[in-house]
Amino acid sequence: MISAVIFDGGGVLIDNAAPGMFSHYASHLGVTEEQFRQVFPKYEIDWAKGKLTEDSFWEKITTDLRVKKPRVESLWLDGYLRAYKEKKEMFLLIKNLKHHGYKVALLTNTEIPIMLHTKKQSWTDFDLFVYSCEIGMRKPDREIYEYTLTNLSVAPDEAVFIDDREENVEAAQRLGMHSIGFESPSQVVCELQKMGLDFQLPK
Repeated sequence: MISAVIFDGGGVLIDNAAPGMFSHYASHLGVTEEQFRQVFPKYEIDWAKGKLTEDSFWEKITTDLRVKKPRVESLWLDGYLRAYKEKKEMFLLIKNLKHHGYKVALLTNTEIPIMLHTKKQSWTDFDLFVYSCEIGMRKPDREIYEYTLTNLSVAPDEAVFIDDREENVEAAQRLGMHSIGFESPSQVVCELQKMGLDFQLPK
């Protein structure tokens, strides 16, 4: 029986902020978005796994781009906040799932500034928060799913994982988890009901 629902963050609980973030960084650094996107993948994994401080991340990025390093306290967080928009229907769904006895977790690939910001929010309906930068693991690597299941005290077939990236959904499925590729809040509600979860519809 399913007893836990695990949610991705960006693209599921909030709109995908990456396009707005990358546009902001490129503009701030005085380069094109294409130029920023060309160098970012070199450091993306280490940044998401918490292996780089924000200062060292920007040092590497700006060295590659041959521009000055930003002097703002957290350019990464600035870009995120500019693009941040919650999907309110998803938070209502989470509240209803929690009210009906299901465990709820956040499993997200994210960076230290965003993690620190999220920890300050009143997301009180979650039983567990798993941030890639805090534990040094990243989706779609198998170990981050195993870590999440262990800390929720559930077996793979007792959990549903919801993500907007196909490779992350497929990785969860290979582990034996129920999975949903996010398209819309109403689609997620429908899929969960088909799986036999008992909860009220968001209102």
